[in-house]
Amino acid sequence: MATIAVLGTLDSKGEEHAFVAALIVKHGHKPLLIDVGTGGPATVQPDITREQVAASAGIDLAGLMAKKGSRRMRRGHDQGRPGLRGQTRRRR
Repeated sequence: MATIAVLGTLDSKGEEHAFVAALIVKHGHKPLLIDVGTGGPATVQPDITREQVAASAGIDLAGLMAKKGSRRMRRGHDQGRPGLRGQTRRRR
């Protein structure tokens, strides 16, 4: 039985990765779910969390996430669009 890594953003594509993991199990192997998402919380339980991935690379994930949020806020403000992601509905 092989262990097969499934690496992905489990915050936005968790269900898709869970589907792949189920197929791996169905074929007699063991999936290893690794989360590298930087958005919201993982929608499925990873075997290796994003915090563990970041720590293994010597990265402060909380600090990185704070910078990401701040950058999105500034970008939206600079473009005249309020909101964390600077997203508004475009007029056609």
